[in-house]
Amino acid sequence: MIKHLSNSSLQNLLLLYNRIWHEHCFPSSWQQAIIIPIPKPGKDLSNPLNYRPIALTNCLCKLMERMVNRRLVYYLEHNKILSPFQSGFRPGRCTIDNLLALETDIRTTFLKRQHLVAIFFDIEKAYDRTWRYGILQDLFNCNLRGNLPIFIQNFLRLRQFRVKVGYQLSDLIIQEEGVPQGSVLSVTLFALKINSIFKHLQPSIKSFLYVDDLHISCSGDNMGFIERQLQIAVNKLTQWSILNGFTFSTSKTSCVHFCRKRRLHPEPEIKLYDKVINVVLSNTSWGASRLSLLRVYRAAILSKIDYGCTIYGSARQSVLQKLNTIHHSALRLCSGAFRTSPVESLYVECHEPSLEHRRQMLTLHYFSKILTNPNHPYFNYKQSRFLQRLQDARPSVVPSFFTRAAGFLHDFNLETAQLLPNPVILLTPWIPHGLKFLNPFENYDKTNTASDIYLKLFTHHRELYHHFIPVFTNGSKSSTQTSFACVFINSTLSFQLHPSCSIFTAEIRAILHSLSEISNYPADNYIIYSDSLSVPPQGHIFFRCDGIHDPEVP
Repeated sequence: MIKHLSNSSLQNLLLLYNRIWHEHCFPSSWQQAIIIPIPKPGKDLSNPLNYRPIALTNCLCKLMERMVNRRLVYYLEHNKILSPFQSGFRPGRCTIDNLLALETDIRTTFLKRQHLVAIFFDIEKAYDRTWRYGILQDLFNCNLRGNLPIFIQNFLRLRQFRVKVGYQLSDLIIQEEGVPQGSVLSVTLFALKINSIFKHLQPSIKSFLYVDDLHISCSGDNMGFIERQLQIAVNKLTQWSILNGFTFSTSKTSCVHFCRKRRLHPEPEIKLYDKVINVVLSNTSWGASRLSLLRVYRAAILSKIDYGCTIYGSARQSVLQKLNTIHHSALRLCSGAFRTSPVESLYVECHEPSLEHRRQMLTLHYFSKILTNPNHPYFNYKQSRFLQRLQDARPSVVPSFFTRAAGFLHDFNLETAQLLPNPVILLTPWIPHGLKFLNPFENYDKTNTASDIYLKLFTHHRELYHHFIPVFTNGSKSSTQTSFACVFINSTLSFQLHPSCSIFTAEIRAILHSLSEISNYPADNYIIYSDSLSVPPQGHIFFRCDGIHDPEVP
C-alpha cells in the first residue's frame, strides 16, 4: 500500500518522519505489538515456553526503522565497530562463514594430528533479556550523538504488547527489558550489544558469532591444555553474561570433540554454571538431521533414479545392481548405519523401499494411468497370442512393459481390481460452472477444538444454507475391505471397493457417485458434505447450484 501512494502522500509521510526525527516525539501506537503464539512442533502445548512468538508491529514504524537501521549499519560498518567474527545480518556475510571457519579449523587439526574441542553456546531468551541501558551506553561509546541515539531511546521506551489467540486479545503488557520482537532495528541493536563478548577471550581461543549463536574452539596436542583454556574462556563468558544481563542455557549448550586418533583418550570436562557441558559425538549426530538428509536424497538423487525406471527396469540385474549400490550408500549416510548393516534394516530404518519395489510400484502407477485414459494410444493394447507364445518359448528374452505390468498385477493379487476411466471434463472454462467450495472449520484446530463448537458452527451453517438439499458422503477402510456411502434425504447408497483401494479413493468415489446421482435429479440447489480435506481443492464442504440463482451465496 505504501509503495502505491501518490507523490504528495509520500511527501507527507516523509514530513512526518522528519518531525519525529527532529522533535524527538515517538508515536505511542508505534510502541505496541500484537504477539501471535505459534506452537513448536512436537512440544507440550500446555507449556507457554513451547510457543514461538511472532510480533506484528506498525508498518509505518517498520519503514522508518529501516531508514534508521541503514544509517546505523553504515556507521558501524564504516567505522569497523562490529567484530569481523560476527556474521549475522551483515552485508556480504552469511552462515557459511561460520561453517567455513569451523571446517577449516577441523581440517587443519586433522592435518596436524591434534585435538580440537568446540563449544556451541545457546543464550536463553536473548532478545527478550537484552539490556536497554547497555545498548544506549554502547551507542554512546561508539561516539554516536544527536537524533539517532535519541530516536533509539524513544523507540525502546515503554514497549507494550498484546497476545492474540484466535480472535481474543489479552490486556496490554509492558515489556520492561529486551529489544522488540519483529522489529527491523532490533537485530542491529542486539548485534551491537553482544559485540563486546569477543574482548573477553584469550588469544588461544577462536570464536565466531551469527547474531546470538556463539561457538568457541581450541586446538592442541594436549587435552589438558585444551580443557584449561576452554574453562578459562567459559568462566570469562559467564562473568560477561552476568554483567550484561544474559544467561547461557546449560541444557542446550554442547561440546564436540574432533580428532582422528584411534587410541583411547579422555573427553573434556568443562563446566558452565557448575554443570558439566554435555559432550556429543562428532559422527552421525554432527551435521544435518536424518530427516533433512533423506529429503535432500529424495529430491536430488532418488527423483532422477525414479525417472524412466518403468522402462529401464527391464534391464539386466547386473546393470540395475549398480543403482542399488548408490541407493544403499545413501541410506547408510542418512541413517548413520554401519557398512555391515543389512540392507533390509536400512529400508525399515529410513522408511524407504528397495529400488526393485519402487520400480514395481511406479510401473503399476503408470500402467493404471494408461488404463484410465481412453485417449491414450495404448489404452486397448493387448499382446497377440503369437507374441505371447514366443515369450513363453523364450523366457530369457526380457518381456515387454505390458507383460511385466501384468505379472506385477498377478503377484500382488490386483488382477480383479477395476479401474474407472478419467471422467471427461464437460465444464467450459470461461463459463461459471456453479460449483463453489466452503470450509467453515478452516480456522479451528481439530485437536484443540471441542465438539460442541463444531456442532454450533455446523448448525449455523445449515441455517444459512437451509434451501440447499444436503448429501453426506464418507469412505472407510479396514484391513480386509474398502467401502463408501452416499446419504441422501430419502435413501442411503453404499458400495464396496477392491481391498487395495486407499481411503482417498473411497472418499472421492463417494463424491463422484453423489454428483452422478444429482445429475439425474431435477435442477435444484445441492450441497455435498465430506470430511476429507484432500478431495476438494479449497475445503471439505462444497455445494452445487443449478437452475436457481441465489444472491445470498458468496
